[in-house]
Amino acid sequence: MNHFNPSTYFCFSYFNDLNSQTVAERLLFQYRGLLSFNPELFANGSRILSLPLFSEDDIKSLCFEVEKTFTANPAILELTSPIVIVGDLHGQILDLFRILKEFKLPDKGTKYLFLGDIVDRGDFSLETISLVFALRAIYPENVFIIRGNHEFTELCSNSGFKQEIIQTYDSTELFDSFIECFNYMPIAAVINQNIVCVHGGIGPNWFALSQIKDIKRPISDFENEIIASVMWSDPTYNLKEYGESPRGSGHLFGEDALNEFLHLNSKSLLVRGHECVQRGCEYMFNEKLITVFSASNYCGRVNNESATFVVKSESEKEIKTFPPLVYLTRENVQFRREKNAF
Repeated sequence: MNHFNPSTYFCFSYFNDLNSQTVAERLLFQYRGLLSFNPELFANGSRILSLPLFSEDDIKSLCFEVEKTFTANPAILELTSPIVIVGDLHGQILDLFRILKEFKLPDKGTKYLFLGDIVDRGDFSLETISLVFALRAIYPENVFIIRGNHEFTELCSNSGFKQEIIQTYDSTELFDSFIECFNYMPIAAVINQNIVCVHGGIGPNWFALSQIKDIKRPISDFENEIIASVMWSDPTYNLKEYGESPRGSGHLFGEDALNEFLHLNSKSLLVRGHECVQRGCEYMFNEKLITVFSASNYCGRVNNESATFVVKSESEKEIKTFPPLVYLTRENVQFRREKNAF
């Protein structure tokens, strides 16, 4: 006569549960334990960071799932507070860990908006974008992403992301899967019908938010002048209106240009990323524009603070600043192949 063993049943059930999970759920399961630690321990070497390594097919599947969520959303997202706005991360995964530890995972009700430039420059672009994508796939009503200029082939094929994928998987096919997904990312967001969020800025030929709605996705390059302005433009005190950008794309824009854009669209604030600022967040133009940068000690050279911009309600906003972390490189991290069960 066979006897029922509860512990054996639990292990079998647990194994089956993991096998039935999506890639996104499995990936988040692997990261949850890491998010419980103070990221400073990994940064200063007190604790070795051990990151999961998923199969190429798994990450391709994740890209496909996230692409479907992007195509289900319009090019301009309509969002409401409370929401945590995250600026450029540039593959610095410990800064992402710190933000998620501070504000909690979306399953606790926290909403996030990422302003793009999740990849390139830093040493963990693949892991950073995979974790953000997993959160997007699992919590599509709480995690939102708009595109940055580094989510275009022209940049991320030459600024670290593609090379990182080739080093890890000895393949370019996974890079192509990410690019296909990036090409469907939303372009801008509006919070509480009053706050415009983009990656870079504005341009002289972009005067109405509705113009973005008319741009068809997928978008593969910067040939559209509105896309170039949204992705590349920067504010400056040296001009009132518009001028040529030293970046070679987009524009420089001044306070008068911004005031006109906000007035024409009945908005009061422009939130953008794209530039490393020393305190992580920086207001300009009588607090009608704020730059948010969420990668601290950018590339190990700047020693800048990082920050998030939290829209708590229509009238209450808060800047949350974090001190610089010691810059972590890929050589100082362990990688372990993901398994579906212990």
